[in-house]
Amino acid sequence: MRPVLLMYSEHFPTPGTPVTLREEPGERLNEKIVRFEHAGHLIYREHFEQFVKVVTAFLKEYLKMEELPTVPPSPVFDDGHERRFSAV
Repeated sequence: MRPVLLMYSEHFPTPGTPVTLREEPGERLNEKIVRFEHAGHLIYREHFEQFVKVVTAFLKEYLKMEELPTVPPSPVFDDGHERRFSAV
């Protein structure tokens, strides 16, 4: 089974209330659940640094990698058009 990371927000943000993270057991062995308390709906935008830390830790744990893959630079080809590639 492939690992699954589920991230939920809980409670609407209250000004001045810090966001706390809480891990919960999943219903299946391959699930990891992380709740962002007092975070609102847009976790990845409003709490970007915490979001990246959670995702990075998850990927390192399950991929067993020293470094995560990076997106290659966008090369400019002979026809002068730039082509963008994204990591899958």
